Amino acid sequence: MKYVAFVLIVSAVGFVLPASAQTTITYGETIETNLDESDPRELPYFNREEFWFDAAAGDAVEIRATSMAMDPYVYLYPAGGMNAGELASDDDGGGGLNSLLRYTIANAGRYLIVVSSYDYGAYSLSLQRTGTAADAPLPPPPPPAPEEPLFSAEQLQPLGYGQSVNGELSDQDPDAAGTVYDLYAFTGRAGDVAEISMTGAEGTATILDTFLRLVPAGDSDTVLAEDDDGGGGLNSEITFTLPTDGEYWIIASTVYQSVVGPYTLRLDREDPGEAAASVLPVPILPGQTVSGELTGRDLTDSGDASYDVYTFSASAGQQLHFVMRSTDFDSYLGLYAADAPDEPLVLDDDGAGAPDADLKYVVPEAGDFILRATSFGAGSRGVYTVEMAP
Repeated sequence: MKYVAFVLIVSAVGFVLPASAQTTITYGETIETNLDESDPRELPYFNREEFWFDAAAGDAVEIRATSMAMDPYVYLYPAGGMNAGELASDDDGGGGLNSLLRYTIANAGRYLIVVSSYDYGAYSLSLQRTGTAADAPLPPPPPPAPEEPLFSAEQLQPLGYGQSVNGELSDQDPDAAGTVYDLYAFTGRAGDVAEISMTGAEGTATILDTFLRLVPAGDSDTVLAEDDDGGGGLNSEITFTLPTDGEYWIIASTVYQSVVGPYTLRLDREDPGEAAASVLPVPILPGQTVSGELTGRDLTDSGDASYDVYTFSASAGQQLHFVMRSTDFDSYLGLYAADAPDEPLVLDDDGAGAPDADLKYVVPEAGDFILRATSFGAGSRGVYTVEMAP
């Protein structure tokens, strides 16, 4: 997480900045600007920009700092400045990583907002007066103008499972709040375990500190998963189980917008059967109740339904009785001879009353058997119990 501090310093006397720093912001104004290495720096804060405003005693002020490139932070100090002690502070009160600080001014005077950050990038600073000493209602601020979508379908590049693409982030790429990006689209199914990796190309003058985001198609505000260095070094990697069928967007970008260059992006789908094949079947005994879960990593049958496998031995004439219960899906049981795992001896769906299964069988000859615990229909996920009667 990149930490960003936004500092609001309240100063009526005793704190004077150079004339070059006397930028003014007024009630109802929003300033779009950019924090970079040329801005002044002062510990314990990082590079900063400074804005002055005038307020009357009793003014209720609202300071909002928003950015897609940084994690805004806002502090409020009394008239004596930073050395006088903090009055209030906020980190993520504006939703997401944005800051929203509300405070009622005690004394009339000139006040200072200092915007500082560990990182650099574009941001917006707005100042509103939401009340006065007389508590007279003020007209609400005008609604913000509709924003252009940050990511457009015209920028999409198709990508499929098992494919790699060599790309390059450059100053000519689209820009979202100071960060360039490339946009890729792929189609997946519910339960797919998507594996996305982004690697900066080696042997180049600059190596990207890559950053990945996965979002539903057309909805950049809903981040399903994101990663900075999960791929080792400065590389990114996301492993995410898709919740629904449909199209998804991959946003391939960089932590530092000033560092651009080539990269490799790869999309894979973890094979559920392959992941489950290394898991041995679970033995079950008469009188035992076991708990399990159907996931996207289980084996699947010809109808694409996930299933778990339980094994046991039985003698000739033995009466078998199994009950499967779940509140997450419609339970379904199948019994097979161990030497014929694709030929069911008996199946049951709702024998215990929907949605629970109840399977009974009299063993004709002693042998080894397989019980499949699954769902009635493909794509079901969730927990369940299986009970084998004594």
